[in-house]
Amino acid sequence: MGICRNDNDNRRGRTFVAPIAGRAYLNGDANAIKIIADSVAVSNSSAFLIAGLAGLFSVIGSILFAIAIWQSQQLPKWSGVPYFLAILLSFLSAPFFSFILGLLGGVLLLTSGVWIAANVLRSKTTMMN
Repeated sequence: MGICRNDNDNRRGRTFVAPIAGRAYLNGDANAIKIIADSVAVSNSSAFLIAGLAGLFSVIGSILFAIAIWQSQQLPKWSGVPYFLAILLSFLSAPFFSFILGLLGGVLLLTSGVWIAANVLRSKTTMMN
């Protein structure tokens, strides 16, 4: 027994069917692998649109946040730069299937976060004294 009744059902609902398809595969449905592969394929316009918008919004948000950090009087200006680069590299790692870009983005995000947190904690400590 298949998951989808026909091709139209398959095209409409495949963006978020991985948990259902995974369960079907474990229950012996051999078509489940194709459904999972189709749901994340670039040819799946729904998945492509959602992933593209998510990436675009992440990059725009990181630009705005980096600008806010830069203009802040209480955060170190340069800590916004690695934050922006981290989000950009993480976003670029997906289409290029580059684990190195993703790892570098993660390291930059960690660096920026530690830098900002240390500065906030340091200023909080000096305010209390």
